[in-house]
Amino acid sequence: MKCKLYPLIITVLLYSSMCLAEVKIKSTGASLVVKDIEKAQQWYQQNLGFISVKKMDFPEFDNLQIHVLKNNDFELELMSKNSSFSIQKHVPDYSVNKHPLLGFYKWVLKVENFDEMYDLHLKRKVTMPYPKTYDKTFERHFYIISDPDDNSIQIIESR
Repeated sequence: MKCKLYPLIITVLLYSSMCLAEVKIKSTGASLVVKDIEKAQQWYQQNLGFISVKKMDFPEFDNLQIHVLKNNDFELELMSKNSSFSIQKHVPDYSVNKHPLLGFYKWVLKVENFDEMYDLHLKRKVTMPYPKTYDKTFERHFYIISDPDDNSIQIIESR
């Protein structure tokens, strides 16, 4: 009886791994906790082309504010709460490059108008910890900027 079950078990295992290999993931949104929600919203609108689509306030939840921004199909939720804090409060000389926190390290955006965006960021004096360079491994240009809350955003050229 056991021998007859082996082909069935193998078939089920192979089928489930094939289904997982066919899964396609498309990111449609992200949330960022920010210190100053109005300043962050303005920064994302001016520097990455997001538009404001919704604002929500929940004073009963530690004065939670959520601003939803959109760029094409991607939605970015900016969130602010009274109890939010920055790592610099507890680690004054914190550096994401020296001692990264667990969790997301950076956000990567692929853009079609790479050179135009780079020039805009230079003109607006956007904080740029890593200027434009060419990555030989991935065969494309990139640079890294920081938002007002010091989140790293890598801009890569679309191919």
